[in-house]
Amino acid sequence: MGKNLFFLFYFLFLALINIECWAGAGVSPSFGATPPFQNQHPKNPSETLLYFTNHTAYQVCFTPQEDCTRSVIKLINTAQTQIRMQTYSFTSKPIAKALVKAAHRGVDVQIIYDVSNFEPEKNRLAKYLIKNHIPAYIDTVPGIAHNKVLIIDGNTVETGSFNYTYSAQENNAENVLIIHSSILANAYLNNWNFRKSQARIES
Repeated sequence: MGKNLFFLFYFLFLALINIECWAGAGVSPSFGATPPFQNQHPKNPSETLLYFTNHTAYQVCFTPQEDCTRSVIKLINTAQTQIRMQTYSFTSKPIAKALVKAAHRGVDVQIIYDVSNFEPEKNRLAKYLIKNHIPAYIDTVPGIAHNKVLIIDGNTVETGSFNYTYSAQENNAENVLIIHSSILANAYLNNWNFRKSQARIES
């Protein structure tokens, strides 16, 4: 009888310790559940592996030895319905002109900027795009909005280290990656829409 009581209290003690640990991690205990320390961020999409189809096409470009500005413009010129852009630094007149041409042929073009693009000495290109009816949103992220992204027609993504600037093309070692995948484009578009919800419109 005494031995049975000992084991009963021992197992109750272990159960209380486990419940306290799970509660501290913000997880309700359940039989067969995975301990919380094995899955810290289950809702984080970046931890989910995404698979392309067998014939997903991609392109790469590297500056300064290749003309990545030309590659970006060619991509913009393919747009039929929609362009969504995120930019940290934007001073490339050829890329800006390609976006305006796209807007004039009926493509829905919208841009999310880092706030630095609207400093008095840097805002000429952004104002030019706004004048040509391309909506401008300033990301209100506490730090910098460092994305360099184009999403074309919901099926192609251009990204990489390449800022849309003269220096990125002529002076820097940068990379451009273009992936033709609606799966990837949808993930980027979801993030673009979220950043837009955190942005303020500029006029």
